[in-house]
Amino acid sequence: MTKFKSIAVIALLLIMFSGCEIVDTSPDNTAADNTDLEDSETLPNWIGRFGSETNSSATPLGGFLLIGGGGTAPGSYPWLKDQAGGGDLVALSFDTKFPQDSSWINARLSDGFNSVTIIVANSRDRANHESTYEHLKNAEAVFLDGGDQTAYYNTWKGTKVETALEYLIQVRGTPIAGTSAGMHTLGGYAYLPSGSAIPSDTTITNLNDSRMSEVKASFLRPYLPDWLGSVVTDTHFGKRNRMSRFIAFAAKLKLDGVPDVGGIACDEYTAVAIDAEGNARVFGDSGDDDYAYFIRSQGGGITANPFFWTSGVSVYRVRGLPGGNNTFSLTDWTGSGGVNKGIYRVNSGQISINESGSHNTTSTTLY
Repeated sequence: MTKFKSIAVIALLLIMFSGCEIVDTSPDNTAADNTDLEDSETLPNWIGRFGSETNSSATPLGGFLLIGGGGTAPGSYPWLKDQAGGGDLVALSFDTKFPQDSSWINARLSDGFNSVTIIVANSRDRANHESTYEHLKNAEAVFLDGGDQTAYYNTWKGTKVETALEYLIQVRGTPIAGTSAGMHTLGGYAYLPSGSAIPSDTTITNLNDSRMSEVKASFLRPYLPDWLGSVVTDTHFGKRNRMSRFIAFAAKLKLDGVPDVGGIACDEYTAVAIDAEGNARVFGDSGDDDYAYFIRSQGGGITANPFFWTSGVSVYRVRGLPGGNNTFSLTDWTGSGGVNKGIYRVNSGQISINESGSHNTTSTTLY
């Protein structure tokens, strides 16, 4: 099916979608091309496929795309398309309106993906559905939408979504992308609040705060490569002023026995694209302050209450560019084109910065 036909189909879907369920309104929502689906030609009404009706035979190259939220990082989806060999992209979401987002769908088809399938897997029944599993395991690329990372953890952990993602990461080598909550899901550790979340700009003075116990392992951690499995992630970083809580997350994990804990945080419209060997490129808009931050524990010396960290973390900041020219290696934790911001230590919740190449120390709760 041509892209022009898919545009017409999406326009028709916009008219027909009136409730929270996805309605089958066109021949595009068929599974005739997928011989692994076990029952009828018609997809469940919460799965929609756009673009080619024929599955791709491309061989994916693996990797991960961590997107900081807010919108598209220039250059990041073409990177994902290349890692997928231009194959089939499957997006997982809780948002029942996502299949109506014709601009996102058509942008991905224009990027060169063979097809785009959106699965609204907002219940464990849907996450365990055979159609969900078959579409995921045949994907050459997967995208995890933004939303609520705690809901993703509670709904997808222990289901066929988890089984399919394990297969894609460990066996097939399918690149996995995630934005905002989806990016949180792709780190080895994530902040998974069950109730009232820690406000973004809060200065953490007590690591024993009950909310800090909600920094825990992602359900994907057992399947991630080592260089990503020890990483905690954060998103919407500069806009929401999250450096203080980010360092506190790393300290809490270190205190709980995680060795060599690291962290990756992205501003909005910024993406860290990591290939299968752990080599990252940072994408963003060169006209904006689109940065990624890579932090790593420098040792112990942590007390919980009040929060002190005498060793602190190293901070390396990389500007995102449309061509992804600036890079970072997760295997040896070194970068090119970025700035070593120095060592950030914590004194009663206040961050003190020993800037690289300088003995000057400044204190701040910001970054």
